[in-house]
Amino acid sequence: MIVPYSECRVNNVNKDMYQEYSNERGKIALSHDVLLPIKVAKTTQVCETFGIHPNLEYLKTLYDENNLLFLANTGVLTKPVTKE
Repeated sequence: MIVPYSECRVNNVNKDMYQEYSNERGKIALSHDVLLPIKVAKTTQVCETFGIHPNLEYLKTLYDENNLLFLANTGVLTKPVTKE
């Protein structure tokens, strides 16, 4: 649903995170030219621009109006966690 788009930096080094996404996803990767770009606040994420699936224009509208946020890398825990 949301993928790296452009202006990505890792450890203060420019990195093409879209190309990494494309390499990993192969034939099922969304092409760069169909993604709906969204900007995020500088220094809050590894990329300053992400892409949304082209069928989710309404989500882009909500995001642009500050009525939606995305939570990335969330999911079911595979094992319990502790403070240790």
